[in-house]
Amino acid sequence: MALISRNDLSSLVREAASEEIQQVYLFFGERYLCKESADQLQKALCDSGKGTVNTIDGEAEDPGQTLARLMSFSLLPGRQILRVNDSR
Repeated sequence: MALISRNDLSSLVREAASEEIQQVYLFFGERYLCKESADQLQKALCDSGKGTVNTIDGEAEDPGQTLARLMSFSLLPGRQILRVNDSR
């Protein structure tokens, strides 16, 4: 897994916009900066209008169910983004 610092975030956003993306991203560190960075990436992934964002509250999440959702295929067309906020 590649470690991308906040300084390199702009290159990650450009890659996301050009469809050359990874499947899973993990943001860690200061809460505000992680949220801001995740918002930028989400915006780049959904700019084409082909994406759906499913938000999960990390305080009340079941990790097993979240993993099952990540590993299952969606019947809906387009990119599916599963965003877990404030996970334990």
